[in-house]
Amino acid sequence: MTIPFLSALFVILTSPYPENPASALGHVLLLEADSSKPYPLWNTVGYMADISDANRFTYTKKGVFGGFPAYYEIIPFYDKIEQYSDIENRDLWLYPLWISDEELKRFKDTLSIWAEQEYPYMFFNLNCVDGIYNILKKTLDSIPEAPPVLTPQNFVELLGKGGRLGNPVHFRSGDSISPEYSKYNLPHKYNRFDFGIGFESEFYFQFNFMPLLHSLKDRSFFYTPFIEFEILSLNMNFNRENFKIKKFWLLKMQSLSPQESISWLFNVGRFPRNIDMGIGQSFEMTSSVYAGFLIRNSLIQKSERFKNLTGARIFFGSFSSRIWRWGLYCEHLYDFTEIVQIISINSWLGFDISQNLSIFAESKWSSKNENSIDIMSRFYF
Repeated sequence: MTIPFLSALFVILTSPYPENPASALGHVLLLEADSSKPYPLWNTVGYMADISDANRFTYTKKGVFGGFPAYYEIIPFYDKIEQYSDIENRDLWLYPLWISDEELKRFKDTLSIWAEQEYPYMFFNLNCVDGIYNILKKTLDSIPEAPPVLTPQNFVELLGKGGRLGNPVHFRSGDSISPEYSKYNLPHKYNRFDFGIGFESEFYFQFNFMPLLHSLKDRSFFYTPFIEFEILSLNMNFNRENFKIKKFWLLKMQSLSPQESISWLFNVGRFPRNIDMGIGQSFEMTSSVYAGFLIRNSLIQKSERFKNLTGARIFFGSFSSRIWRWGLYCEHLYDFTEIVQIISINSWLGFDISQNLSIFAESKWSSKNENSIDIMSRFYF
């Protein structure tokens, strides 16, 4: 099987890496096609961070605030097929990029210079997609301006709406040498909002909005069910009498894969104003159920009632079904004086109606008498 020489340059979009929340956005790189060679010998061009000196604790700090050096990496496509498809079990979408001979010459000349230099790298504003966008911005005659937050998905959408991309060739994970054609579309959604009803001492309307990216409770059509990577997620409810912001998370990251030696979480919230951290281990119980145990510490804003809470979480979840999924969390937190204790149980069930619509139900019980049940329609866009 061969890839037709549709263009001299392809944009490659990968699915997320299942074991790493920081890779939940997927990855973007370029593929230089050469009609005189088989496609595994074509060269890929990627904007990569050098993380060789990072450990589990410095990885997030340097990635968020800067500290990693980056460079343009040029390696054969067969290496990327092995890495992303065979080892990391990620799908690849190859979009032919419509580029003129003059633009291609400028691209090659610019790449030869930029590949010799070192650049900064950060997860959110100087990442793989920013590096690819910058070199195309430099070499193409016209390319739309990037949005404030550039992601692999909206980068492909940006080029597609500008008339620069053709229909993709799809490499399915585990079957990397059998490309197939599909209509031009994006294989995943980043944004979600929920609307429904709930009860917590009184009935209310529930509204949730998550502009980016993926929760453990979301459908796993594209994302792995083991990772969570949310940014600026908002939960609120209202009725005729009250309007309440229940939660506003600046960042939520969890990795609960049974295949990894360590499971962990790191959450930063505004409502409630706290930082949650946890570390533990996950296990595969059956072919469709996983479970785990996390030691947690929650740095809650100091007050007379809550101080520094620590404790444990036991969780169970499903990961095989693409139609429905469920989860259960049991947690016990207490402060260092053991005067304050919080015991909570959270269970949820999701059912997919279509690729962009799910029905979602969640119940919560807490020793703080904060008990609730929500039933919502969940929309992805």
